[in-house]
Amino acid sequence: MTPDAELPRHVARRRLGVALVAACAALCCAADHAGLWRRTELKTLDWRFRTRDRLAPLAAETRRITLVEIDDESARRIPEPFILWDRHFAAVIEALSGSGAKAIAADVLWLKSVDEFLELKGESPRKALVRALLAAQKKTTLVLAALGDTGSSGAGRSLGKYAAAIGSRSFAIVNPVPDEDGVIRRQRPTYAVVGRDGRTERSPTFAFQAASALAPSPLDPGTERLIDFSEAAPPFDRLPFHEAVEKARAGDREYFRERFAGKVALIGTTSGLLDRLPTPLGPQTPGVWNLAFSIDSFLSARPLRPLGAWLQAAVTASLGIAAGALLLRLGPGLGVGAAAAILVAWLGLAQGLFHARRVAGVAGPVFSILLCAATAVMYRVVVADREKRKLKKALTGYVNPKLVEEALSADDIASILTGRRRRVAILFSDVRGFTKLSEKLPPEGVVRFLNRYLSAMSDIILDHGGTIDKFVGDGIMGFFGAPVERPDAAMAAIRVALAMQERLVALNAEWSAQGLPEIRVGVGIHAGDAVVGNIGSERKMDYTAIGDTTNLASRVESLTKDLNRPILITQPVFDEVGAAVEAEAMGVADVRGHAPIALYAVSRLKAASEVKPA
Repeated sequence: MTPDAELPRHVARRRLGVALVAACAALCCAADHAGLWRRTELKTLDWRFRTRDRLAPLAAETRRITLVEIDDESARRIPEPFILWDRHFAAVIEALSGSGAKAIAADVLWLKSVDEFLELKGESPRKALVRALLAAQKKTTLVLAALGDTGSSGAGRSLGKYAAAIGSRSFAIVNPVPDEDGVIRRQRPTYAVVGRDGRTERSPTFAFQAASALAPSPLDPGTERLIDFSEAAPPFDRLPFHEAVEKARAGDREYFRERFAGKVALIGTTSGLLDRLPTPLGPQTPGVWNLAFSIDSFLSARPLRPLGAWLQAAVTASLGIAAGALLLRLGPGLGVGAAAAILVAWLGLAQGLFHARRVAGVAGPVFSILLCAATAVMYRVVVADREKRKLKKALTGYVNPKLVEEALSADDIASILTGRRRRVAILFSDVRGFTKLSEKLPPEGVVRFLNRYLSAMSDIILDHGGTIDKFVGDGIMGFFGAPVERPDAAMAAIRVALAMQERLVALNAEWSAQGLPEIRVGVGIHAGDAVVGNIGSERKMDYTAIGDTTNLASRVESLTKDLNRPILITQPVFDEVGAAVEAEAMGVADVRGHAPIALYAVSRLKAASEVKPA
């Protein structure tokens, strides 16, 4: 026989339940790793960004970016068509070149110029813009927007025919990197771009190139960054484009030095619905904001970092197993509450970690908790609680409901029904002369009389925490100490016997008033070991106590008639309760099928003042 086969059934069942929960947790880890609920995880990330902004926005480490916004007010104050704005851009870029800015990054696509449509008498405004850009190249890092993607034949640069004069090193790809649901949450440092010679090269992204100009040491070109969005505490200053144009025209160099020295000057549009992207901040986030957050995220000394794969798997598994194990242990009522507490605690901890810039996977642990909890509930209902339902069915009506609930909370429920040896006090009672009485009453009168008597006596047994074993005609068998153990089983049985005699007085008065004969009842009590369990056939089972203790208690009850005493107890019972009861020694009696045994007739319980201390 294997060691597991020797385990108690409740232990084996519990181990099986835990094994099923652990298997469910392992499946959740595998599903999480495979990205089964990836989209859900992405939504939880957005929720954490918004929650952080609402509850405790993080202050920016330092404002390293100043954003020159081409906003609606700028479009109103500069009424010319955008194609004629080259001279305004030239003025602003020239002013920025002398401001001490570490980089000038223009998220603007100058695709067409007016000289492509009109024959101008003077110099093309586009040439003035190109001159300003070339001058800026000599003083600071210039980053210009280009469109491109993996597998393209080259970056789609702005400035048209003038792009070659600027040179390819100043152009960087500005394409966003959407997740599976189309929302922008991360930024690559480089793109794979196919050059004109057919070779694939890694080209820096717009945000990475701008950030590199400000970084004190070279940035890692191989690490993709989560973008740290925060609308409540953005890491950049903002000023409108029209104001920059006015200050540039006025030659206000101090204005530009105060706002741009040592920073990245980022130019882009926030006007209307132009260049809008879906981000955790909302579906219409200005694209230039996305770039600003990306630049800052590359520069951050404390970027958003996901938990390691193994740590994430450990969290997913441990939370699911904890929730499932608690449900197995506590049951659906308290267990569901405990699992819910684990779920809420994890959501709070994940948000706290996010505030500390550690990104823990939320969806995996949540699904693990829910699925493991559901598995535990199903296991309890289908397997573990089957014994409880069986026990409750067997005991209901024969045991005090409180005792039933106490028995149901025990670890080894199965053995309550399958059988175990317990020390119990067994009580037998019988009506004296009931056969003759029944001959004097009509059948319905006998049934009514007996039901009245048995109901009254059964209530006394149940109220004192006893178990009704069976009714045999007018006889009752009850016991104390099972299914729930109790050290005062013998005293409880005596209290019941005395209460039965007291209740009989009232019943006799009731029957006498109805013209019915009075009855007497004899009660015998013995205490000892007995086998208690659900015994019977497949069709009929009873929760009962069997063995020598039961047989002797029955014999003692039959002696109450011979000795003319209503309540008799044996020596083992007297040894336990003798100091607390008024009892008359009846000597040693011969008992059929058993060795002679000393008996005592109990008349009352002693008052507390009468009981001598041990």
